[in-house]
Amino acid sequence: MQDVRYAFRSMRQSKGFTTLAVITIAIGIAANVTIFTTVNAVLLKSLPYSNPEQLISIDEDMPEQMAESIQVSYQNYLDWKKSIRSIQDIGVFSERDIAVVTPEGSERISGAQISPNMFPILGVVPALGRNFLEEEGPPAQPSVVLISDALWRRRFASDPNILGTSLKVNGVMASIVGVMPPRFRFPETADIWVPVEGREARGSHYLNAIGRMAPAVRLPQARAEMVAIQQQLAIAHPLANGKIGVRVIALREKASGDSGPLLWAMLGAVAFVLLIAVANVANLLLSRSTVRQREMAIRSALGAGQRRIIRQLLTESMLLSLVGGALGTLSSMWAVDIIATLIPEELPFYMQFDMDLRVIAFALGVTGLTGILFGLAPALASSRPNLNETLKETSPQSSIGRRRLAHNALITVEVALALVLLIASGLMIQSFLFIRRVPPGFDRSNVLAMDISLPQVKYADAASRIPFHKQAIERLSGIPGVEVASGTSNLPLGGRADGQGFTVQGAPPSDQVPIANEQFVIPGYFRAMRIPITRGRDFTEADNMNAEKVIIVDETMVRRYWPNEDPIGKRLKFGGPQSKQPWNTIIGVVGGIRHYGLKELGPVTFYVNYEQNNAPYMTYVVRTSGLPENIAGAAREVIRAIDAEQPIYNIRTMEEVVRTSFWEDRFFSQLFAVFSAIALALAGVGIYGVVSYASNQRAHEIGIRMALGARDNDVLRLVVGQGLTPVVLGIGIGIVAALIITNLLADIFYGVNPSDPATFVTIPLLLLAVASAASYLPARRATRVDPVIALRHE
Repeated sequence: MQDVRYAFRSMRQSKGFTTLAVITIAIGIAANVTIFTTVNAVLLKSLPYSNPEQLISIDEDMPEQMAESIQVSYQNYLDWKKSIRSIQDIGVFSERDIAVVTPEGSERISGAQISPNMFPILGVVPALGRNFLEEEGPPAQPSVVLISDALWRRRFASDPNILGTSLKVNGVMASIVGVMPPRFRFPETADIWVPVEGREARGSHYLNAIGRMAPAVRLPQARAEMVAIQQQLAIAHPLANGKIGVRVIALREKASGDSGPLLWAMLGAVAFVLLIAVANVANLLLSRSTVRQREMAIRSALGAGQRRIIRQLLTESMLLSLVGGALGTLSSMWAVDIIATLIPEELPFYMQFDMDLRVIAFALGVTGLTGILFGLAPALASSRPNLNETLKETSPQSSIGRRRLAHNALITVEVALALVLLIASGLMIQSFLFIRRVPPGFDRSNVLAMDISLPQVKYADAASRIPFHKQAIERLSGIPGVEVASGTSNLPLGGRADGQGFTVQGAPPSDQVPIANEQFVIPGYFRAMRIPITRGRDFTEADNMNAEKVIIVDETMVRRYWPNEDPIGKRLKFGGPQSKQPWNTIIGVVGGIRHYGLKELGPVTFYVNYEQNNAPYMTYVVRTSGLPENIAGAAREVIRAIDAEQPIYNIRTMEEVVRTSFWEDRFFSQLFAVFSAIALALAGVGIYGVVSYASNQRAHEIGIRMALGARDNDVLRLVVGQGLTPVVLGIGIGIVAALIITNLLADIFYGVNPSDPATFVTIPLLLLAVASAASYLPARRATRVDPVIALRHE
């Protein structure tokens, strides 16, 4: 307590030093706690399900055709359930926007189709009512529905008698059988659930699967069993499953997606910021220890041992760290809120950026470690004073050389760390700029997209869907300012795709049916999106259901299947060689698009006229002569006039769609830029402080030099040169470290060489310029030393 009281008194007496040290520590700790809170929310927190460590995600894949996994076939899922042993149960789901009609009006709600056993697998029980029954799944699919607590409160005013209430769901009257617990939404954002549909075609992959392992089973065992089952299915169904594999990973890993490597890299970046802050405060303490050298000598002369002095000084350091840590942790709460607002997509219900026990423990641990790191070296340096020299001198000069070495070593470390962070940030920003410049394959400007999904009960077949879409496109085209209106089943970069197996006429026999991205489009779609038609022609109204079946393919497909031929007139059909589907004649070729993301080449894609093959869902695309968002209200009214129960939803511009597709790259590049700027500023302040301290300590020497004829330029060169010596050494070490680290992180950079020469030249020059400026200011001040006053120093 005596040490603590003295530390408080010392801090009050040195307000300038205390303020600078606390702010420096707070910046470093705030950055670390902010990013760790994000890492905790995205990667570390347990999913809010019963025994979440037992939950696994199961996907199918086609390693020879695509790197990404594909969704699961319903027929394969049924066969898995019959064969599993180490896995207790497997459930499936498919995200769907669901049209709900109540007396208050129609609304499109984020929802999902689920198998009856899905929520029992997760261990979630409705707060009211019950889960779906097994007999309520395929093929029966009676009209029952589960709703979320949020939807219950918003749409039904928390009516406790809600069970059994009917509402129209996707055109069918359905009975509410349960209300889920508060805050529960699955998958991630859904508010309403209906029984899953079971498609007969084994080649139709449209489901996501989750399994629960038996308590004693581990992931490798479950994975091995699923691989064995899938191999058996490949033998039993060679055309549909011949080269279909299976991927089994922990559900926690699936939920975190591709963000893991970037978040860990970001945590490493802010650790560098903290180390730079630590080096700065250590330098401040070393400078202060020179002033206190006589005090420590007197303490030692009066009987204080080395441990006693170290304890006193570490107490002061820990107190500084605690104050800075408290300020930094409070600041991180504000910073985390800002980060959450920068994420454009709706967060999953379980992803809470809150300060739980893990974050608090991290903040306390980092604060304590920081205090030890920046306090230990100065404490050790001050705990062994030379009593004979220190007590007899009026100014502490005996250990200046030794302390200067310590200062320079810390500056070298600061500069090396800052350089690594700056280079990584530079590469990250270049990667983002490269991605932003990647042409998506269409013209994003002045295009409005809006989704509609026609219920299969009311619009069960093409005879009812086609007139609706024709009327909608005709009326949308009549809105003032609209140049072209059309539609597609799957919007590029929209997050949705339909895989369709196909057979090319005359192709060599194969034991595997290839799969392409299938899109149903309304004539005029390529004009609306300005996707170039490179050969052949577009669809016309004449390509209707009674005409010859025609198809348009993209350049990617042409390169793969007709590399040295004209594809116009070639034919293909849906399904395998034995399929009874009619042959489709290729009438046109269009440019390839980036369907899944700007980082990925588009998949093999073909387009079908919606009159010859269509789906109940469609995205209308409208090209306008002015701002596309200005016609959103008119578009709503147009569709409402056709059918008041079929609202359009998810209205957005294609500019927004493209921006959202690379939001993670923009987000992380911005964070890297912010933290590297902080590192650069801290390094500059540290260099300024050390050079200023050194020039002050050498005032007597500088005065003598000037008295003997040294000019201002001579003093400038001396002070700046000695100040830049550790900087140049740090830059050399930093370049080597950056080469190693950026090559280890090569996967997070896109379109950029991790050893990019321009970056490795420009960034060190920038850092050297900042260091020169930071050295010049105190050096300039040193030239104004009055030799008479300096010589009177002794």
